[in-house]
Amino acid sequence: MLLSNSATSWIKAQKVGRAEGALLLGVLIWGINYPILKIALVDLHPFVVNALRFTVATIVVGVVYIRQQRHMETPFFAPVRAHGRQIIGLGILGYVLLQVFFILGVSLTTAGTAALLAASIPIWTAAVSRLLNIDRLGRLAWIGLAVAFSGTIVVIVPDASSLSLVGSAMLGNVAILVYAFLTGVHTTLNRPALDHVSPTALTFFGLLGSLPLLYGLALPYVDWTAIQHVSPEVLGAVLYSGSLSIGIAPIWWAVAIKELGLSTTGVYGNFTPIVGLATGAVFLGEVVTMVHLLGAALLLGGVLIVRVDQLQRGVDSQPIVQPLHADCPPGHLCRVSNEANTQSNTG
Repeated sequence: MLLSNSATSWIKAQKVGRAEGALLLGVLIWGINYPILKIALVDLHPFVVNALRFTVATIVVGVVYIRQQRHMETPFFAPVRAHGRQIIGLGILGYVLLQVFFILGVSLTTAGTAALLAASIPIWTAAVSRLLNIDRLGRLAWIGLAVAFSGTIVVIVPDASSLSLVGSAMLGNVAILVYAFLTGVHTTLNRPALDHVSPTALTFFGLLGSLPLLYGLALPYVDWTAIQHVSPEVLGAVLYSGSLSIGIAPIWWAVAIKELGLSTTGVYGNFTPIVGLATGAVFLGEVVTMVHLLGAALLLGGVLIVRVDQLQRGVDSQPIVQPLHADCPPGHLCRVSNEANTQSNTG
């Protein structure tokens, strides 16, 4: 029996409500991840933190992938047999190389500044796509790129009265900016791969192939005594970052994009750096200055201008999902096939 219009509207409203709830949780999880990571970095080397949280993430995403494979009734290693080199290559770029810059940047600069600079990822993605002739940029988008880039210049200077390039905060800012640029490259290179491989499979096998390298980087810095006596706060930070920020939140984000569309999710996503800035101030006592606020306004304004240009050119007509990417901030988007879009909703 067909549902009445009122029942259909009620079901749709329920789905929209759940999707909006997932968006809010995703924004909070990603924003809080920055100060949470600072807690773990007090007692553990950055490379050790990376190895531990990506181990947790691999387990979480692996569980999701196994559930999807059982539902789809497809061979477990089918993606690797068909696209193994591409998956491993993207995994090394996304979960080893750029994550080295990310974790070092977070360890050296403030949580709030890291969150603001990471908000420039959509801008770098658009720029790299243009350089590789994958996407065109309208005049409005170029204006947005210029505005956002000026915001990164404002934020990247830790002290408005000193332009020293040797301080640890400045090095951390540069590392986060390199991470943002490499994430833009990774996102752009993901697009053709996601036409053939589901986001979950691409992430799971990419993580799995990257773990040996992450362990290799961490091994020289492992203090077994410190790990045996790790505090509950540090353990909780590692579990939070690995299971929620890397594992669960991107899945929720993908579901929300399917239910609400890119435009709505993009609006919510702009609040992630604000959450990172605010929680850094609340949890860690970081000082929020006018430089941060000005940089935030320019960065987010530039991102919004680029998004308006994309909407005007019909970029949102392509099926898209948020890739299950480590510390993937909102706006880091990839085009996928309809099959992959459906699979991302089964998690």
